[in-house]
Parts: sequence; structure tokens; C-alpha cells
Amino acid sequence: MNDSGLPFILTVIIGLAIITMATLFGVYTSPGQKEGIAISVIEKSDAGYVLIWEGSIGPTPLLSPDRMRDVAAGGRHACTISMDDKMFCWGAGESGQLGNGGFRANSGLAVEVSGSGKWQSVASGENHSCGIAFDGLTLCWGAGESGQLGNGDYTSRPTPTPVDEDPSFIALSAGRDHSCGINVEGLAFCWGNGENGQNGEGGHDPQSRPSAVAGDLRFIDISAGYGHTCALSIDGTAWCWGKGTNGQIGNGALEDSEIPTSVFSNITFKAVAAGDGYSCALSNSGEAWCWGALNEGGKKTPFLVGKGPFQQISAGKSHACALRNGGIWCFRMAAEPKGLMADAPFGQATHITPVDRFQKISTREALALAIVK
Repeated sequence: MNDSGLPFILTVIIGLAIITMATLFGVYTSPGQKEGIAISVIEKSDAGYVLIWEGSIGPTPLLSPDRMRDVAAGGRHACTISMDDKMFCWGAGESGQLGNGGFRANSGLAVEVSGSGKWQSVASGENHSCGIAFDGLTLCWGAGESGQLGNGDYTSRPTPTPVDEDPSFIALSAGRDHSCGINVEGLAFCWGNGENGQNGEGGHDPQSRPSAVAGDLRFIDISAGYGHTCALSIDGTAWCWGKGTNGQIGNGALEDSEIPTSVFSNITFKAVAAGDGYSCALSNSGEAWCWGALNEGGKKTPFLVGKGPFQQISAGKSHACALRNGGIWCFRMAAEPKGLMADAPFGQATHITPVDRFQKISTREALALAIVK
């Protein structure tokens, strides 16, 4: 219910892009229904429901009997973890990214990931996902042609596969086609495509197993983006490595970096997010800062995009979104003709939620997911 006691009404256009919207939203048309408007009702007080924005359409609820506590948006798939620690994925599945044992084209229904284990957390990349189980194991599934599954080969896997030489990760992030994690000692490891130096080990070769990021830095947060990676050291300094031609490394240069490079700033940060050609971070006071996106008028060093105070930030392909006291604010960071922020000004915070009752946000491509609190 909304504050007036009336139902919170959500609308979504059905049938105009049936593969993307129907599979990512978990929405089905009845026989003979090809176009039109489907109305869904969700009560504001229902914690654990997942709402979805795809392009300029949304929000609409994920059709699932389970309530969720974690969510991760991938390129054309998404995954969630339920209150009882089960993992579910939906969307495109041709690379095995649904994790249910098959290479299927797509699934509009959230399907449970194979295995009987319970899950702590999940991270989704372009066509793969990784998760940490409660037994401490890190497992990945989906596309593996770049080594992004970390299991020692370059093969796609339709079920969760243990990461080789697991360094006991406590945090994970999945990028376009590489993955990264932080272990219990704060050391960072990356694996997968390394053509831009995004694995941070000093080279450009793909890594099929976790490879230690160069240097003796200890990190508290990490984010794998589209060809680059950013992380926060324990003193709140932002470090980035990998592709830098759009200013996304944040050191004032326009070159790739194969090892961690400190972002040129005297700001102390508490969270970081790597997108496509840009990066963002939250300061200790909750301000949102971004760098890169030079092709849209951005800068090679951090610039302010929102005063907040924000509690969480997530970076997608063309836009970033942040949580502020339960509300979702997004920033357009690149040209997005049909995306969530298509009509928004560059680098300015835009409030997109009709009610401010959200506890977790994840965004990638033109997709954004949020959990109702």
C-alpha cells in the first residue's frame, strides 16, 4: 500500500520486446495477448519483493513466490538469493548462465540454481555469475570462453563450478568477461579476459584461475566493470586498473594500466562501482563521484554527480544508480537512446522511484533491479 492506503500500482508494456522484457521481467502474456498493458499490484510493505526496470519500462515485480535478500543484474540475465538462502536466476540462458544444468535460450521464470547448498552472495556479469556458498566455496557458472569462471579452463558451464585454488573470498564482483574477489586477508584476485590489463596482475593474458592483483594493497571493496576494475583500499583510497582510454582509471591519463593505479583525489571513499568507460564511488559522507565518460563530457578525475547522502551505488553500461534513504537515484553516464536514463541530463542525479522503500540496487546494461524493504 502507498502512504494514502491505496495499492501501489506498477505498469509494464507487454509484447513490444517479448524476448528481453518477458524473460527479464518474468512476465507472461495469456494466449492471444500480444500487445497492451498489464497491471500488477504490489504492496509497499512487502519486504523482499524484487522490482525491475528495463530500458524505459518499469518498475514491475519479478514473478516469484520467494522473497529475496540479494540481487545481481547481468547482461541479459539476473540472479537473486532468497530469504532462505536459495539462488534463483532468470533471463537468457544460452551460455548456461541460469545455472540450472542446461544451455537454454531463455527463461521468463526465476529458476533455482542447481545444487543443494545455501548461498551468501551473488555477482552477475555479462553472461556469467559467481556466488559464495555458506560452506565458504566460491562457484561460477555460465560463459567461460575468457576464463571468467576461474575453474582452470575456458569452457562454459551450466551448473555452479568451484573456482580453482579458491583463496577464501569474502566479496565478489563479475564484470563483462572477467571476475574479481577479495579474500579474508583483504588481498584482491581477478581472472578472465585480460586484454586491457583488467586482471591487475601486470599483463594482458587471460587468466583461467584467480591471479593475485599486483602490489601489497589490502582492499575492502571491489568492482569489475567493462574492461577495467576498481577497488577501495582499507584507508578509503580508490584504485583502478585495466582499460583507461575514456578516463575510467581516474588518474588523469587516457591509457590502460595493468596494475592498480590510485585515483587522483583527496576524497576518502566507502564504496566503488565500475561501469563501461566510467567509474563511480561514494565518499564517506555519502556523496556520489564519478570519473571517465569523456565521450559524454565527463572528466579524467572525479567529479560530483550527487550530494546524497547515498548508502549504496551500482554501475551499469550507460548509467549508475544509488540508494538514498530507500529511494533510487540514477545518473546517465553515456549515450542511452532507449535506456533507463535516455532523456536524463548527463551526470545529474534523477529520482526514479515512486516510493522510497528499497534496500538493495543492482544495475547493468539497461537493466536495474531493486529489493523492497
